[in-house]
Formats: sequence, C-alpha cells, structure tokens
Amino acid sequence: MLHWHQVWKHIRKLTNRDVEKGAIIELYNDIENRTDNIIHQSIIEFDSLNTNRIKQGLPEKVRIDRECIQRAIKSINNDILTSLSERTGGIIQKEKGEKNVEHKPETKDLGVEII
Repeated sequence: MLHWHQVWKHIRKLTNRDVEKGAIIELYNDIENRTDNIIHQSIIEFDSLNTNRIKQGLPEKVRIDRECIQRAIKSINNDILTSLSERTGGIIQKEKGEKNVEHKPETKDLGVEII
C-alpha cells in the first residue's frame, strides 16, 4: 500500500497548501477500506466469471485479472448517484419524463432555396 508520506507529498503538490498529518491518515484509511471492498467484490466477480466459463465449456480463470477488478468497481459504484464514467461503473441518471431525443446540429437559414 502507499505510505502516508507519499500521499502527503501528492496533496501538497496538487494544492500547494499545508496539510495536517491527521487529514492524511484519514484519507489513507478511507483508501485502504475502499481497496479492501474492491478486493472482496473482485473475488465474487471472479467466481461468477468462472461459473459462466464452466457453463460455456471454457477453462476456468486462475488469476484475478483486470476484468474482475473493473466489474468489482462497477458493481460497487452502481450504488453511487454521481455521474462517473461508464468504465468505472457510472450511470447517467435521467430526469423523470425525459426521453431520448436525437440532437441535430442547428444550421442557419441563409434564405437560399435549392430546387
């Protein structure tokens, strides 16, 4: 895992502000908790993928790969109501009554008629 000092240096670099060690420890603990959740969910996704592979007559996966981690992140992020990229599990929420509308670029009417 990251060392808290690396996190502190990165925040200092991004914000150009003084940062308390307690704030870094709090962020560090949250990152560790999220990582643990992703790892546990990736095991569930790994088992699910292997079950599907067995049904299809394919050999089982032996390693947790990128797809397992991506699916785990997407599964965890589906509960978040923010708009994240689809790759990380985000969904774009539509307002009630909003329909899919095809957007066409507007063009200026130059008053010229083509026959």
